[in-house]
Amino acid sequence: DRMFIQDIDHNSESAILVDIIIGLARNLNLQVVGEGVETLEQQNYLNKRDCHMAQGYLYGKPMPAHEFENYLQTDFSPLTDCF
Repeated sequence: DRMFIQDIDHNSESAILVDIIIGLARNLNLQVVGEGVETLEQQNYLNKRDCHMAQGYLYGKPMPAHEFENYLQTDFSPLTDCF
């Protein structure tokens, strides 16, 4: 959840909660999606903990369908380093 993700760089309690949530999901054989990822640091934190799916402003902001169609046809170079 964005509430935990936004503070993982600055708040050890948020980081611990994120670690616990990822561990619990993995032990239950569930996939984990990090929500609200806005920085590369947050993405890297999740990647190091085997959370390889994420969504958030780092990858794109909400947009109308026609803009998204155009976006899909553009160069994805900003995202190639994400994962």
